[in-house]
Amino acid sequence: MKKQITSAVMMLSMIAPAMANGLDNQTFENQVFHTQADAPMQLAELSQKEMKETEGAAAPLVAIGILHAGRFLAQRWVTQRVAAQALSRGANVYARTSQQARAVANQAWGRQNVIRHGQKEIHSNYSHFQNSSQKIRGHAFYGNKHR
Repeated sequence: MKKQITSAVMMLSMIAPAMANGLDNQTFENQVFHTQADAPMQLAELSQKEMKETEGAAAPLVAIGILHAGRFLAQRWVTQRVAAQALSRGANVYARTSQQARAVANQAWGRQNVIRHGQKEIHSNYSHFQNSSQKIRGHAFYGNKHR
């Protein structure tokens, strides 16, 4: 069944260009761009004054892009490294998902030294990861508080 669907999709994708509209039937383009085949296109050129007025208009967009990229880098790498350092020194860390908490715990203590405590444990209100050694006190909590 999977092979039949794949072959049907491939056949349709090959046939699609052959079924496309020709150059004589371009009503959509005519409606959108208001063009006609026999009429010349009208182009507008900006004057020096208009160019001066719009100069630097992209600067706010560039600044927003830089801010978002910085925020992404901070959330993706810097925050996780800081959390792993704090966790390795015995602090408690909270993450949104179990994957994030596991990644921080693995980075702090190593993959072989991490154990998970779930919802059924009595001593914790949150699911969390901790070091397998009882001497190291940090916990990587995640999820919602258990009721």
